[in-house]
Amino acid sequence: MMLNLIMLAMLGCASNSKQLPEAYPLEKDLYDWSCKDYQDVTEIEITTWSCDDSIVYIAAEVHLVEGPVWKSKMDYGDDCLYETFVPLYDDYCIEVEGVTVVAWAQ
Repeated sequence: MMLNLIMLAMLGCASNSKQLPEAYPLEKDLYDWSCKDYQDVTEIEITTWSCDDSIVYIAAEVHLVEGPVWKSKMDYGDDCLYETFVPLYDDYCIEVEGVTVVAWAQ
């Protein structure tokens, strides 16, 4: 009897759960990025534009030649602009291999 109740509860939870968003890697021509070295910090600016209401969030990844991948959620601004700034304190623009952007949508 108890097992039946647990199974019924699990099935009820599964049918009521929301669909998870799907990841859509953006082509390089759909976003821009720039890098600037300052005295104490290197700043990477990443932007993309989308007015699609199905987007849950967009994230950018900064890939270094040697080292970690830095990820940052892109903020939604005016005129369908998404942007983020990634600061690097121990690396310089010359060490940035590239940037990728992924949108999650339902």
